[in-house]
Amino acid sequence: MATIDHFSRVFAPCGFRREAFYPGCGLAEFTIYLCDRLPSEPLRELLPGHVDLGPPRFENVVRIVDPETSREVPPGTEGEIWVDGGSKALGYWAQPELSEQTFRARLASDPTHARTYLRTGDLGRLISGNLVISGRLKGAQRDGRWTCFAHHESVC
Repeated sequence: MATIDHFSRVFAPCGFRREAFYPGCGLAEFTIYLCDRLPSEPLRELLPGHVDLGPPRFENVVRIVDPETSREVPPGTEGEIWVDGGSKALGYWAQPELSEQTFRARLASDPTHARTYLRTGDLGRLISGNLVISGRLKGAQRDGRWTCFAHHESVC
């Protein structure tokens, strides 16, 4: 919220209004946005420094998954964000192996593999049904206790 407040103060003299913020989540591989907060809903921090992006929209499905086991994690626990819905792309052009890994992930708990998911490479949590993004899995280094992101290499 501090970043949103700062941005709002800096651009207020230019006519920017804080209530114009409309947090949401969209991906190039998911051509319609995934989730959002309605403009009439107040912004909330469900985790310090992380804005609640709202619930999935348009019958989109969001799962938070342990990327190593492909199992869903308990609500409120951080994991990789996997998504499915009608606007999920079919894959990357001329990259069948990468497309299979990225666009057709399957939960270990679903023996039928009836649904496949897009692995976003983002880390997040579902808190009360709302998505909170906490970082990137791609480019992250883990030592079991800490996660260090490439864009924070000064502390790695």
